[in-house]
Amino acid sequence: MTDATATTSRAADPSPLWVKLLWVVNVAVAIYLTYSHYAVGASLACPEVGLVNCETVTTSKWAYLFGLPVALLGLLYGLAGLAFALFGRRLGLRRGRLVGLIYTGLGVVFVLYLVWAEFVMLQQICLWCTVVHVVTAVLFIYYLTAYFAGAPEED
Repeated sequence: MTDATATTSRAADPSPLWVKLLWVVNVAVAIYLTYSHYAVGASLACPEVGLVNCETVTTSKWAYLFGLPVALLGLLYGLAGLAFALFGRRLGLRRGRLVGLIYTGLGVVFVLYLVWAEFVMLQQICLWCTVVHVVTAVLFIYYLTAYFAGAPEED
């Protein structure tokens, strides 16, 4: 690998603009859910009919992990993901994509746990939570395909 190729690869960005925007969406929804959790008297803008009931989901025992609100954990996860998306180019393209793949893969595992808790244990879903779940899955699919597809010059 020549010096020019190494410099180009190191400066390449593993997260395109639309991926950064998805991280912003995750952070924004997590801020809203975290605020709703801690604000006295705040209620979520979410229907409470049939299968959809954000209040039930976000106040259940499944809305906590190790005594911390899942909304707060989601906010921390989103902020770290956004920081990676903004500054990940320092890792280089291939390594950055690998980090993105591993990080979002962990996020998807947690999302699967939360979806299980919603559907199986509570038999209710939270629309706001679903936004975060879908965005996390899309981010994982992006990093998965980007890492394994890769550009030919990276190999």
